[in-house]
Amino acid sequence: MTLNYKACRAIKAYLAIRPKVDDEEALFPTKFHKPLGTRSIRTIVGKYLKEAGIAGASTHALRHTFATHHVRKGTKLDVEHQALGHESLATTSVYVGLAREVMDQELQKNAL
Repeated sequence: MTLNYKACRAIKAYLAIRPKVDDEEALFPTKFHKPLGTRSIRTIVGKYLKEAGIAGASTHALRHTFATHHVRKGTKLDVEHQALGHESLATTSVYVGLAREVMDQELQKNAL
């Protein structure tokens, strides 16, 4: 998967100040200079979602939101499929329905 230029620029800036790590492939190291695992990422993101007052949100909810918004903006389903790493295109097609549902809600909310 290719990152957009904004993400690349942010990562480059971060790498310039990132603490030294034992594993150079670890983008985000722990305080013990080891790679940050998925459980730690969920915990950290959950902490900041709670601090921001975003109730009921999770890393999984953010993933769904990411996918739904991309489909709404016209990202092709096969591109979305690759970005999410789903094994089946049918799994990814769920976001088309979610995007339509959100669009219908917006149309009703802003009806003329």
